[in-house]
Parts: sequence; structure tokens; C-alpha cells
Amino acid sequence: MLKNPNFSSKGISIQPVHISFHVPPGSWKGDPKGHIGKYDTFFYVIEGEIILFVDSKYFCVKSGQLAFLPKGKLRKYTQVSDKFVMYEARFEAEIDDENLMETLGVTENNFVVSIADNKRLTELFITAHREELDKDPIFHLTCSANLLEIIKIYTETARANYSYTHKDIVIYEKLIGYMQDNLDKSITLGELENIAHIEGTYLIRKFKKAFGIPPMAYFGNMKYHKAVELLLNSDLPIEAIGASIGIQDGAYFSRWFRKNSNMSPSEFRRLFNK
Repeated sequence: MLKNPNFSSKGISIQPVHISFHVPPGSWKGDPKGHIGKYDTFFYVIEGEIILFVDSKYFCVKSGQLAFLPKGKLRKYTQVSDKFVMYEARFEAEIDDENLMETLGVTENNFVVSIADNKRLTELFITAHREELDKDPIFHLTCSANLLEIIKIYTETARANYSYTHKDIVIYEKLIGYMQDNLDKSITLGELENIAHIEGTYLIRKFKKAFGIPPMAYFGNMKYHKAVELLLNSDLPIEAIGASIGIQDGAYFSRWFRKNSNMSPSEFRRLFNK
């Protein structure tokens, strides 16, 4: 859970690694195959949305949301909208020779927050990106200061959103475990209600607060990522991959996959298996 931020410190070190601005006509393919993160990373989506997998959790990151990807954890991500604009910031942050994000307690929880003051956050990313492009002598000073404020905004927002009880965690683990065990089937909200012993509307609200999207959308993301993994790491026919996530009609699977990735399964396999 989130730790107390009122710690004493001899010093905080913020080292920007790279600030990127992804905007058309440039292409950002993401990394659906996944990798272990070398650096702590922020994604700030300005327009469009991405599907993000961090530490066995799935999120749909939409416009105005800030995502944190802790270093040392498996991360996968891909955009799912035609129009897509996003800032990416990779950095190292320490306090008294310890990882700052771990000290703040934000490396084990919900990794996506909705930002109230998007104007201020956008200004921080714009300035940091501009300083990197200019490589001004004060780049590290300005960029580090901006990153520190971004970390503060993220931590405060995550803390305000974090209200899980042990009972909540047990419920979420049961729900996600049930989804994982039934990726080759269709499930209903009623089934999830029976598992959680929570009325549907309230369950949707609680789940969305915890994971950023409703439970059935989360289940859809899990199916999508299983399809992606099989497309990239197996020689299974397209129809068999669709069947493995409960879609028996190959044509329907292709339409469903295109809706999530803006390309057909065969196009996706060719593009990312190069």
C-alpha cells in the first residue's frame, strides 16, 4: 500500500533519461511483446488511448490519464486508436540511495491515474521535452524539477484514489483469477456479481476506480493480450487463436482484433515479427 510521504531525507536525485513526444505522422508501435523495464517511466496520453500491461495488471489509458511503469517489472503496451498523442518520460529517481518511487510506495498498486489539472501537467511535459531538444546547459535542472513535480502530482493523485481494504483486494484477486481461467469462454457481469457478492452497478464503479475500466472491458483486454501473445510467440493459425479466447468465427475475430489494434491479426503478426 502507499507509504507515508512525510519522510526525512538527506537528498533527492532525479535524473531524466529521455523525454519523448509521440505525435502523427510519426508511428509509435508500442511493445506488445513486452520487456522488463530498465527505467521508471511515465506515459501521459494527450489524445487517443493505449492498452497497458504492468505487473500482471491490464489498463486502458485514455486521454488525460497518467500511467506509471515501474522499473524491474514486465510491461507491454500498444495504441488502440487512429489519432494518438502521448508524452513518454524515462527517468531515475533516488532518495538516500533508495528508489524514490518505491519509497513513496507507488510501485505495487494501480498504475494509472486521472489528472485533475491537465493544463499544468501538460506544461510540465512540454517544458521538459523542449529542454531536451534544446540541450540547454540547464536542461537537467529544468527537466529534473519538472519530473519531481510530475512525481508529486502522480503520488498525490494515487494516494487520493487508493482506498482498498484487504477485503477489496481478495475480491479483485478472485475476479481476475476467474477471468484468467475463462479466457476461452464468454462470461457475464452476473457471474462476476456472484463471485464478488456485490450488486452489478456498484461492482462496476468499484472495479473502474481500481483499474480504470469496467470489469467486462478488463476481461476484453485480457483476451486481447492473450491473442497478441499467441500471434507473436506461436505458429497457431489465426482461427485457432480466436478460438483460444472464445471467438469461434475467424472473420469475427479479425474484425474484433482490428477494432482493438487498428490492424488485422495477420498484419499484426507480420509487423511485429520482423
